[in-house]
Amino acid sequence: MTRETWKGLAIGFGAGLLAPLVLPAVVRATRPTVDAAIRAGLGAWERGREAVAEFGEYAEDMMAEARARQEGGPAMGGQVMPAAGGEAGSA
Repeated sequence: MTRETWKGLAIGFGAGLLAPLVLPAVVRATRPTVDAAIRAGLGAWERGREAVAEFGEYAEDMMAEARARQEGGPAMGGQVMPAAGGEAGSA
């Protein structure tokens, strides 16, 4: 084996021995940051869901209003759509 191989094995072995000592400290140190990031993400998710729901309600209202105008004719402020193959009002 070459010198580089031994060096890599020594580093890997040392990291394996130190991991149980270092990882708990890293987890303790980063936990508040990870917690804050998750809470911020959940808040953004909720705000996004609310915005999509509001837009859906707006779109439904606009569709219902358009249908009412189309079906109600000129009295509702809408336009009478011509029948297929003919003009509106012709018999």
